[in-house]
Amino acid sequence: MTTRHILDRLVQDLDWLACRDRWSTEHADLQYRLGSLASEPHLAPTAQLRCAVLEQALHTAQALGELDADERQLLVSGLRCVLRDAGASLPESTAPAPVGSAGPAFADGSTEAQLLRALDEHAIVSVGDERGHIVHVNDRFVEISGYSREELIGRNHRIVRSGEHSQAFFKALWDTIASGQIWRGEICNRRKDGTLYWVSATIVPFRGNGVTPTRYVSIRTDITAVKALEREAKEANAAKSDFLSRMSHELRTPMNAILGFVQLLELDPSLGEDQLDWVGEISRAGQHLLSLLDDILDLTRIESGRIHLSIEPVALQPLLVECRDLMSPIAERSHIQLALEATGDVLLRADRVRLKQALLNLMSNAIKYNRPAGSVAVSMAGAGDGRVRISVTDTGPGIPEAKLGQLFEPFNRLGAEHSEVEGTGIGLCIVSTLCELMGGSVGVDSRVGEGSTFWIDLPTDDRVVEVAPAAVAGSKPAEAAPAEGLHTVLYIEDNPINLRLVERIFEMRSHIELISAHEPGLGLELAKLRVPELILLDINLPGMDGYEVLKRLRADPELAPIPVVALTASAMPGDIERGKRAGFNDYLTKPINVADLLALADGLK
Repeated sequence: MTTRHILDRLVQDLDWLACRDRWSTEHADLQYRLGSLASEPHLAPTAQLRCAVLEQALHTAQALGELDADERQLLVSGLRCVLRDAGASLPESTAPAPVGSAGPAFADGSTEAQLLRALDEHAIVSVGDERGHIVHVNDRFVEISGYSREELIGRNHRIVRSGEHSQAFFKALWDTIASGQIWRGEICNRRKDGTLYWVSATIVPFRGNGVTPTRYVSIRTDITAVKALEREAKEANAAKSDFLSRMSHELRTPMNAILGFVQLLELDPSLGEDQLDWVGEISRAGQHLLSLLDDILDLTRIESGRIHLSIEPVALQPLLVECRDLMSPIAERSHIQLALEATGDVLLRADRVRLKQALLNLMSNAIKYNRPAGSVAVSMAGAGDGRVRISVTDTGPGIPEAKLGQLFEPFNRLGAEHSEVEGTGIGLCIVSTLCELMGGSVGVDSRVGEGSTFWIDLPTDDRVVEVAPAAVAGSKPAEAAPAEGLHTVLYIEDNPINLRLVERIFEMRSHIELISAHEPGLGLELAKLRVPELILLDINLPGMDGYEVLKRLRADPELAPIPVVALTASAMPGDIERGKRAGFNDYLTKPINVADLLALADGLK
């Protein structure tokens, strides 16, 4: 029997045509009123049960999607009538505000027994006494539990407990209903044959003429299928995340060789202008592939709800300067003038890494989709209500108004996929979602032929913090530090190409002696033998992973003080967090940034 049929039997004389167009606006109000009335002490027990039954039906219809649009309007009508009827029985001071009229709520003669019979073919109903012992079960309870009525009557509801919930869970449930309050929640039960099933439950206490409840009516809906789908979705997301993590690692390993050696070639003074142009093309193509990989991974994490933000006070001005400095070389290559028109110290409530990602995306788009010899201006201003607006304005062709609504759709480039401009159509979708997760919003104003302004609104933070100058990632390698004797660095890495790359990088520093080991056991032996000043450690090693190597290094009193830096293609956010928790002094991901590695070398003086 469908929810519609149950409601037909529960509310027989309703005017089904009332309020047909108000489901969406009144659903929340109706559910709130039903929940309040069901626990209203002035209400007769039968009226309480009516409210609880319909509240559970409303919850079921919403969760399982059993009702079409017309049926939802019918349900609204029925609920409004119950509220009016129930409210009329309350003292004037406690009656709810009227929500409409649609005739009598129930046919004359409706009783608790009639309501329970109406639920038999759908809801799982039981009645317990003051000690929680079962005194009544309906046919649906018998059917789903696998126990006979004789096996259930007189027993405690513990007979169907699954062991999936803690004692604290049931204590909180019992404390709620024993105090006369309605309990609502989801419970996993166990059938007689040992299989599990899930229910959405509403438990209504009845006091009778006294203060302490003497009866507890439990109305449940089977949601096992819904839970199974949730579990399957969770498992699918976990499998997808595992696959993407592996894919990221496998792609970053060859990209490390490509981009690493390209960086060395860019520093080679013997290359001619044409050769440097070729190297630049390789570098741009590799960086585009890496950016595409990062965007796909980000979008997947967002869709699966596995992205984690660290909301904290963020100094906006230094962050904007950092973003400008990162994008300036790209703007210069494209002959675009990039200007920062923002001054003043403003603190935002945001995740600094993710805000930087969003700003770089908007600035990159403003440069890519600009006109020749165009300009990009980055500014900030108050947006009211304790918020700041960061704007990125370009002099590009502008976007037709008809297409503005499609801007933040994933993989929709609005026709730009047929142009020479590289892109995936993922970036703006990621920007929009990240800003929403940080409590902000994103928007765009555009005029065809004049340009566009993309903006981000974020809440401010009124605390004052000391802001240190931000280091600019990806800058050119510093000049070699003067040699003050040899400093030993141990690199434990099983990939010979990665090892060769690091060897070539450290050849640029005459004060560094690099020793290497292709497997972890040999690496530990070399560490004890040479006691290096710095250890670079891959994570995915044969026989023993990098975490176990780190654990053994830290357990050795002589080796424990040595800084250990992870140098790995395991670059997912979860990998980085795990590395920090494990105790690595730093965590560098592949592809290697030559400047970062040389900075480590220059720190050994």
